[in-house]
Amino acid sequence: MGGLLTLAFVAGMVAPVNPCGFALLPAWITHTLGDADADAAPPPVRLLRSLRAGATLTIGFAGTLAAAGLVISAGARGLIRAAPALGLAVGLLLILLALAMLAGRSLSLRLPRVPRRLTEGLPPSLRMVSVGIGYATASLSCTIGVLLAVIAQAQATASYAGLMLVFGVYAAGSAAVLLLLAIVTA
Repeated sequence: MGGLLTLAFVAGMVAPVNPCGFALLPAWITHTLGDADADAAPPPVRLLRSLRAGATLTIGFAGTLAAAGLVISAGARGLIRAAPALGLAVGLLLILLALAMLAGRSLSLRLPRVPRRLTEGLPPSLRMVSVGIGYATASLSCTIGVLLAVIAQAQATASYAGLMLVFGVYAAGSAAVLLLLAIVTA
């Protein structure tokens, strides 16, 4: 089980620094930790502020990925059996989309906009958790392969309690990177 927990921790550490969501890290740092008041504050205040921001981002990020992992593991056996066919279908879809783009077609996706009045009343900590959820959602497309590897190993070798422990260690790996980044930035 020690090897599985090491795999889960390292996979969790890789999750925040993937190409799909990595662009959100500088935006989070400058928005949360780079305001003018932060420079004037003494170091202990900056450190506490960064730890609070890092912890709330981590709750949203790691919680979302752990929840996705638990949902996937609930149907993992069927998903693992269907993975080759799903991979082929996604690959074919990507080829078709690439051919359409090479032919000069423009593809766009319009997402609904969240009204400002819904987010203005939220406390900053809940807004930061929602940033973590968005960051994890953006990262999921790149981290799903690693997450599936952790899930497959956990399903093969662990009980349900062991599976929960694996996802806790996975979340701890993500937390280690995000909190370290917050501390270094402060």
